Amino acid sequence: MDSVYNERNREFAWEGWHRNDMIRYGKFEDAWGFKTDADKNHRIFPIPTSALAKNPALKQNTGY
Repeated sequence: MDSVYNERNREFAWEGWHRNDMIRYGKFEDAWGFKTDADKNHRIFPIPTSALAKNPALKQNTGY
């Protein structure tokens, strides 16, 4: 699977898929580049405050 991950990393380098592949292959929580945070809650993005203000039924994602 590492060879598939490495090939996808090269093939889609300029298409913005690296983060998704890191999550898919379990490498996102590892330390890479300047990232040292291993919190699994950061796999997803926070809901913008404007969306939370417009829809009170929304709950902020855990960890934000």
